[in-house]
Amino acid sequence: YKDLHILPNAISLRLGAAEWQPGLTLADMGVKAGEEVEIELVIDLGSKPAARAPMEPGVLPEYIEVHVEMGPGQGVSLIQVHIDKEQQAKKPYLGGFRDKRHGTIFHHAFTQTPRKPKYSEADRKLSRET
Repeated sequence: YKDLHILPNAISLRLGAAEWQPGLTLADMGVKAGEEVEIELVIDLGSKPAARAPMEPGVLPEYIEVHVEMGPGQGVSLIQVHIDKEQQAKKPYLGGFRDKRHGTIFHHAFTQTPRKPKYSEADRKLSRET
């Protein structure tokens, strides 16, 4: 439930119409050995996740909440967007300019972008048309 940011008390199980109580086994719920049953996982989406602690400046949160307008007359939906923290490594310096006054580094755009091949087809490269 931590990955989904759902409160533990918002998750429940049902066996038929009966609500599954904590600490009960399948035998306590009336299921016989070898019997096939269908267990339903119920998530109450109306409950709000726990409030996050205030973040320190410069630290990325695990997720952000985005309010999205679903369309005319449909209202606003709250969507949680998870942030991939593996991309936090500092990018390599591949050339550019460093300002001596305050140390700001400006990267050359062409060194940060993969170059397009000059010829898209190998046989055209070796012809007299080029």
